[in-house]
Amino acid sequence: MCTLMEKDVLIEEVSDAAAFISNRFLDDSALPKEFDRCADIRDYLLRTTPQNIDINVIRRELNTIRAKFINLPEVLD
Repeated sequence: MCTLMEKDVLIEEVSDAAAFISNRFLDDSALPKEFDRCADIRDYLLRTTPQNIDINVIRRELNTIRAKFINLPEVLD
């Protein structure tokens, strides 16, 4: 369960994770599955009431997703 404000913050965190991932792969590369997962999480957050969102589960998943890319260099074209 989370509040409306926490839901809003989670949506921002998902966007941040997607941007973090997108800065670590080349434009001509296939999108990583984790990038697609961020879109799935965002869609889930947008269509779910705050009372039905487990903030800790979402944050753990986002941290796991980011951890896979943390040591990769940024690709800035």
